[in-house]
Amino acid sequence: MQDSDMLNSAEKNSENDSKQPTKNESFMDRWENSSNPLARFSYKVLQSIWTVVMAIGMFLAWLIALLAT
Repeated sequence: MQDSDMLNSAEKNSENDSKQPTKNESFMDRWENSSNPLARFSYKVLQSIWTVVMAIGMFLAWLIALLAT
């Protein structure tokens, strides 16, 4: 029983540790997990825009490769 209790407490500690900011955390991680809702919203909007831009770029690269062969 003590082993399972120790595992449960270790899991809880690791969950709590992951929510605490560290000095090694990147700007992007801090921006994504910010306590400010406006910062989190802006991160999601810019991430979505970047994903769409990359998808269009990948499609164009595929199309050029297809037409070049």
